[in-house]
Amino acid sequence: MSPNQTVLFTITVDSINEMLQFQLSEDLIPISLGELLEKSSKLSQSELSRLCQTFMDKQHQPKDPHPYLSVFFT
Repeated sequence: MSPNQTVLFTITVDSINEMLQFQLSEDLIPISLGELLEKSSKLSQSELSRLCQTFMDKQHQPKDPHPYLSVFFT
């Protein structure tokens, strides 16, 4: 909003994507923690390690198989 309280633009998913110039190649699908855990149980150890290196703080990257606490993730 401007100082005189007029709406300059509305913040939506589309407007954020436009500002960031983010183009989706496919639709995003929300995933629950339960679904994530279920899918991760079917991954190989090398795939799990790659995910951990990508999404977990280095100090929390596990040496052992999951489960991992949610606080470990960035």
